Amino acid sequence: MNKAAIAAAMLAVGLGLSSAPAYADPGAFEWLMKQVDVNKDGMVTKKEFLDIMGTMYDKSMARMKSDPKMVKGDMMTMDGVKALLAEIYKGA
Repeated sequence: MNKAAIAAAMLAVGLGLSSAPAYADPGAFEWLMKQVDVNKDGMVTKKEFLDIMGTMYDKSMARMKSDPKMVKGDMMTMDGVKALLAEIYKGA
């Protein structure tokens, strides 16, 4: 599972979805915890979560920066956000 899959799984949890996404295997969340839990305390902090989401955002911005439909200045448009979420979902 790559960072996109981690972010997708965490996004699902962060959005309060009641169950794991259909594409997640049964051990995905245990594996996710081991990968994301940087300080190995058995919990994911806001910082750990935001670090992964920030990395995904930064990578998407770098790829989309020359497309005015996706990025305006240093901000992502609605189309850019949709593309980012599609990348996260596809990576899972």
